[in-house]
Amino acid sequence: MLLLLVILLYCSYSSSLWVDEVFSLKLVNNSWKELLEKATQDVHPPLYYLMLKAFLSVSRLFGLNDVFAGKLFSAVPLFLTILIPGRKMAERQGRSSYIFFAVCLTVMPNMLNYAIEIRGYSWAMFFVTAAYAYAGEIMRTGSRRSWYLLVAFGILAAYTHYFACIAVAIVYLGLLGFHGTDRKFLKNWFISVLVSCILFFPWLLVFFRQLGMVMGDYWIGPITWKSLYDYFRFLFEPPMDMLHVDIILGVALAAVYGILFIFTLWEKRKRKKRSWLLWGSMVLILTVAAGIVVSFALRPIFIARYMVVALGCFWIAFAGMAAEHRSGKGKLVCMAAIILVFAVGFVDTAQFIRWEIIRKAYYEEFAGLLREISEDALVVTDGEHMQGCLSYYLEDEGVAWISAEELPDVADAADAEKEIWYFCSQENAEYAQISGEREAELLGEYHLEYYSFTVFRIT
Repeated sequence: MLLLLVILLYCSYSSSLWVDEVFSLKLVNNSWKELLEKATQDVHPPLYYLMLKAFLSVSRLFGLNDVFAGKLFSAVPLFLTILIPGRKMAERQGRSSYIFFAVCLTVMPNMLNYAIEIRGYSWAMFFVTAAYAYAGEIMRTGSRRSWYLLVAFGILAAYTHYFACIAVAIVYLGLLGFHGTDRKFLKNWFISVLVSCILFFPWLLVFFRQLGMVMGDYWIGPITWKSLYDYFRFLFEPPMDMLHVDIILGVALAAVYGILFIFTLWEKRKRKKRSWLLWGSMVLILTVAAGIVVSFALRPIFIARYMVVALGCFWIAFAGMAAEHRSGKGKLVCMAAIILVFAVGFVDTAQFIRWEIIRKAYYEEFAGLLREISEDALVVTDGEHMQGCLSYYLEDEGVAWISAEELPDVADAADAEKEIWYFCSQENAEYAQISGEREAELLGEYHLEYYSFTVFRIT
């Protein structure tokens, strides 16, 4: 836990952002009323933005930079997922499974990335995993407190991300399927579902309006066979494209997960028992399936990163199944699982730290360039994402997003004494060859997060 904290603190101490993080920070800089109004025009529920605004309001009192504080805020739910759902797991299956779950949640592919991204995915994952854990407590003890917490975490998940809402619905369906014969249970289940629907109802009209916006025009492309492979890579493969190490480790880890799932299913059937652990895997699988079905039925709305909301359930199931087979016939598979988790985790963590070091170096170079831009300069770009990022860093909403072909006309229309800074993709660099009295000075190629761009100063 201490090592995780050190890594996250180091990686959070960077001002490098991509456009979605910029959107989060810009949105929470509005008043509470404006934030809610603008959140209705987004495609996600508003809870994360409200929580982030509250957190940043407090962090500013201590002099913390918004970017650093925002990244720390995204790291908090990773620790909460380990401490709350993880502790419930430890009570049922012992300390070893708890430690293994903590390792999986920390070092499996993409976990650290989303632990410091200024978006709501890590919070959605915590809420869904907590709902899953307390559903398991209901099966074990049937306590009223567990029902209350299931409803609370479920509604928090629904107000954080729509696919988190779907994941919680799958938790409820699993609970009904596993434990739906007792009359008292059925009564509590229906009351919990009814209360959850009532609590989410105020946002339902906004949801349908957002759905209409998505149906009209949305950036996510159609789902193909490559999309399915992207989901697999997101879940199992560490980012190391050398000698096919990523594919080998990813396939091996997926195979071990599948074997543990089959072993657990087989043993439970032999003993005529049901395993709530298996449903942890199904929460993710069915969430992805729901995203694919809706994408084909309506329009594409699902991408790999939406899987994050159910990853806590997926890895808590993996850790629990491995712990159940640490002795007996499944001992070798359990050992293979441990070895693969540490191999994948080592590669993923090392690559994550390496990439963060590169990001920081890229950002320092980029920030140095921005300091050269005078206040009265005209800044234009041919990229929508770059326009969002530049307007944030320059604190100038006047940064123009233009097509590359428009640059000569923009240069002709601008004041002759005004400098023009052109941030463009490499393929559009040819349009910076300005004719007439203007001259285009190539300043070089720069990088910011996922973006690479060429910069010209036109005088």
